[in-house]
Amino acid sequence: MNNFIFENSSKVYFGEGCIKEYLSNILSAYGNTVMLCYGGGSIKKNGIYDEVITILKKENKEIVEFSGIPSNPTYSKVLEGVKLAKETNADLILAIGGGSVMDCCKAISLGAKYSGEIWTDFWSRPGVIDFEPLPLGIVVTVSGTGSECNGGAVITNEQLKIKTRRDYPQLNAKFVMLDPTYTYSVPKFQMVSGAFDTLSHIMKSISANRMKAMYLTIFPKLL
Repeated sequence: MNNFIFENSSKVYFGEGCIKEYLSNILSAYGNTVMLCYGGGSIKKNGIYDEVITILKKENKEIVEFSGIPSNPTYSKVLEGVKLAKETNADLILAIGGGSVMDCCKAISLGAKYSGEIWTDFWSRPGVIDFEPLPLGIVVTVSGTGSECNGGAVITNEQLKIKTRRDYPQLNAKFVMLDPTYTYSVPKFQMVSGAFDTLSHIMKSISANRMKAMYLTIFPKLL
């Protein structure tokens, strides 16, 4: 395995130990308060939480935790996160998790710097972001959609019973940490699901015959 650094508008740090190697220096570019966001709490069982918290404390960051982000993030959860980010004057959102955590945090980063109704102005219809959202960093724990490298976010409005995806380049993460060892604790079924999700996104851009060949060649080997 070769470690590497890749950058589009999001700078990607890939490789075993990349969080320990780079995160401290990255944090120096941001303010004092870090809003740490994650889902159901699995990161507290596999050691990722402790590793990140240790680095944040070493850099004397004030840590504000926002947990419980669900699969298929809801607009109500987004608003909860926006409220917390504003109340604590967060300087950086650090999202740890998979696509759902990433999507929710992108919407929070937008809402944290916006005084209007973000669903009405940015999700029910395409909007124009003419301001700088709250900076977002991502620590990836499961592969799948590639949400860490784009500005896309799928949010569900429970009251309206509408699920909508929008993609705003301004919501791209400032930096992305991809340590492949962080995915080792993912259950096999979820790993296979993520791999198939990855293939599905690739297949959108190629012919039907080539899609079938890729599916028959690669996917059975994961089972």
